[in-house]
Amino acid sequence: MDRLDGNAISVGEFCSAYEHMWNFQVDKESLPKVSLTLLETLFDEVVWFCPLPRALWEYPKYRDEGEIRLAVASALHALTGKLPTNDLVQ
Repeated sequence: MDRLDGNAISVGEFCSAYEHMWNFQVDKESLPKVSLTLLETLFDEVVWFCPLPRALWEYPKYRDEGEIRLAVASALHALTGKLPTNDLVQ
């Protein structure tokens, strides 16, 4: 999340990496319930990222870059108390 906050990676790269991490690397049973819920909620957003313009979307659950950045900022704040930079929420 910090790499997206600092614009070190694109939203698309973040979503791809987060989806892979969540599915294959996170030991969900070891996470505290609150963290698990927050991170699972974020996962439910990033899997719907679509880089195409809204006019081309074929499914209403897709999320654009701004919606993903907002979801990440919310999760980051809830997990760490850290306020996002202006780069994260544009």
